[in-house]
Amino acid sequence: MDIPPDGERTTPHRLGLPARWQSGSQAVIQALIDNGVTMFFLCSGGALIAPLCEALGASAGVRVVRLSQERAAVHAAEGYAKATGQMAAVLVSGGSGVAAAVAGLMSAMADSVPLLCIAGQVESALIGTDAFRECDALGITRAVTKWSRRIDLALAHDAAAIVDRAVQVARAGRCGPVLLDMPLDVQRTEVTVRRTGASVVGAVLTGQGPLMPPDRRLVRAVAQIRAARRPLLYAGGGVIRSGAAASAALAEFAQVADLPCVLTMAALGALPSSDRHCLGCLGEQGSPVANLALRHADVVVCIGARLDERSWPRGEPLPGTLIHVDIDPTSINKVWPSATPLVGDGGEVLKGLGQQWLKNLDLHAATEGDGPTPRHAWWQAIEGWRRDAALADEVNGPRTRTPITDQVLRALREPLAALEAVVTVDDGLAQAAGARHLQHLHPGRWLVSTGVGMPGFALPAAIGVLAAHPRRPVVCLSDANALLPTLHELQSVYDHGWPLKLIVFPPPLADPRRSAAACAASPSVMIQRPDIAAVARAFGWRIHRLKSAAAIDRAVADCLASDEPYLLQVDLSLADALRVEPVDASDTADASEGSNSEPSLQIGSRVRLALARQR
Repeated sequence: MDIPPDGERTTPHRLGLPARWQSGSQAVIQALIDNGVTMFFLCSGGALIAPLCEALGASAGVRVVRLSQERAAVHAAEGYAKATGQMAAVLVSGGSGVAAAVAGLMSAMADSVPLLCIAGQVESALIGTDAFRECDALGITRAVTKWSRRIDLALAHDAAAIVDRAVQVARAGRCGPVLLDMPLDVQRTEVTVRRTGASVVGAVLTGQGPLMPPDRRLVRAVAQIRAARRPLLYAGGGVIRSGAAASAALAEFAQVADLPCVLTMAALGALPSSDRHCLGCLGEQGSPVANLALRHADVVVCIGARLDERSWPRGEPLPGTLIHVDIDPTSINKVWPSATPLVGDGGEVLKGLGQQWLKNLDLHAATEGDGPTPRHAWWQAIEGWRRDAALADEVNGPRTRTPITDQVLRALREPLAALEAVVTVDDGLAQAAGARHLQHLHPGRWLVSTGVGMPGFALPAAIGVLAAHPRRPVVCLSDANALLPTLHELQSVYDHGWPLKLIVFPPPLADPRRSAAACAASPSVMIQRPDIAAVARAFGWRIHRLKSAAAIDRAVADCLASDEPYLLQVDLSLADALRVEPVDASDTADASEGSNSEPSLQIGSRVRLALARQR
């Protein structure tokens, strides 16, 4: 039978479903479009994905963004998904392309970001012969993907159905990246494509929890919260991944139950920082008020968080009873035992908790009477910590003594809030300062790689945001070392003409007490301080070097007003010293108090200790 070269002829399918002749690459691209995936990130070149690129170019209604390297393409898909809640696809060539994408897939897996990576492969007959650019894509990505599969030549007619399955897996339950390995001959071959539909291909995914726990679990959790004297909400990045409705449900439940809430670094924006119930970010880089609240809470309602060691020391037990909400049942009891596990979608569980709370609201009010409620002392302690923290900031001295990262982020606070800008940030001092000083008013406006702290994430993630919203102000915060792995994407930004604002801080000056051991082991172990501004100028960017703290306000205003790619580099002369603050025995003993002690004791010393650790 002669196969039409344009692949347009349709034939009846034996199951009564529509079937038509297409190449494997056309079937895959069309299946992605049918599943609502219309954003594609890829790199120039790559013979092993040439048919896929040709099919992509012939498809209507898709958007394609080219980057310089595969890892950056995956990070861009991360940024796109985090900012929009939508899924993107990444095309990578075989061999080195797959290897380069591993770091990005690792970051997406740790942060539960849905994306589909399609890897080119050598022809089926050459697999296993060590052919040029042959790579065991499934083997090397198995640990950093949620699901992976090769579309063999025998399954080419099911290519569209396999894509349906892959998209479903990526989006279901705890989201994550998936990978499809596609040999070159499968991309070229002409087959009758069978669309069985996503509901038929793996309708039930194993290992995925329900959207809602039983009502009896919700009733028990509400009873525990009401009986607590110092309850606390602990929201993680899972609230953001659950969608805008989950963030709204978090704010509503905190309001109706009058509960303070602490956030992880990934959850900033889930509850507006202007809300009185929001205590800020947890951990060494967070707010001392949030850390103190967690230390003294007697019931902790954790929603969509991993309870990792950056938020709470792994060797110390949580002081309060844990109510753990997560859509992934394997996350329950993984780190800390949960008294009341609630397996389900964070947004749906929060709505259920709010409904159960309101059912017996009158009874609850009657038992409290007209006098001060048990929560009154809890909120008094929290307000006391807030006053002490504000006083500590004032005592720190004039602006010239404040770390340069804090000064710049404070100058950015109001302008970025007025512009409703999206901020992408690499791990480091800028991330810590941004978490403390910026206003986080909406979900999806603060993008970080929190699961693995991947350096080089911020710049390509900003490209992903701009691909979705070219007109939205986007600011990228990084330092000279964290930017290096994806520095080449400066060219991608310039080529697309996006007015990205990149603010680069110098790495901290190492304290000799900390670096002496490393230098003794190897004299070459030194902090690199590359001249990013010189590189950016070579890529066509407009640059400005900030050499004086007195010029911060003017430099920030010029940067944000520019309509072209703009780099603001803080000069090395303004770098902050990185030092270890001593911890005295009294503070250590005070920090190990049991949860039954009154939280109002020695508030000032703890706040000073927390602030010292930050600075």
